[in-house]
Amino acid sequence: MKKFLKVFLFGLMLLSGIIFVSCGKKELTGLHKEFDIIFNGIKEEVTTEFKNNLDALEKEVKDSSRSELETKIQLFGIEVLVEAFNKASYDVVSINDMGDKAELKIKVKAVDFFEALQQIITNTTKDKSNLVDEVEGLLKKIKKGKAPVIEQEIDIEMTKENDTWTIPERQKYVLMKRMMGIQKGTIFDN
Repeated sequence: MKKFLKVFLFGLMLLSGIIFVSCGKKELTGLHKEFDIIFNGIKEEVTTEFKNNLDALEKEVKDSSRSELETKIQLFGIEVLVEAFNKASYDVVSINDMGDKAELKIKVKAVDFFEALQQIITNTTKDKSNLVDEVEGLLKKIKKGKAPVIEQEIDIEMTKENDTWTIPERQKYVLMKRMMGIQKGTIFDN
């Protein structure tokens, strides 16, 4: 009986392990993998740029003639923007592979700042005494993946040059805006 129980438990553990491993992240291939490299490269580029200028931004905010409340909100705002940008993701809707050219339709998922700011405004008291807490709460929501999200489709043209897939600078710029949650057609989408 003990031998049967040991064999049964071993088999159960083995089956659980196989199920756990097979439920892992699906490995990307082909153009999806190439676009993923571009997407994550944009994230890294923007994050690096932000971090390289972070000290100067913080110094400018602290040295300004703003009130203590405004200074705290701006400092949290910088952190909110960087964190939100890094949480941006995408799904590939379709791929049209044409050899050295390709067209991808993707759905970018990013923090919906319009919705998030409406929530902050709604929850902020008249004297604004809880405004810093509300902005800090947004940061926590973003980190936990609980912030409002906007999904926007975008068509991407990819070109293969010297065995490397690229996208045009204008599309890279539009993609960065969608990753920042900037909605198409708004005043910020110039």
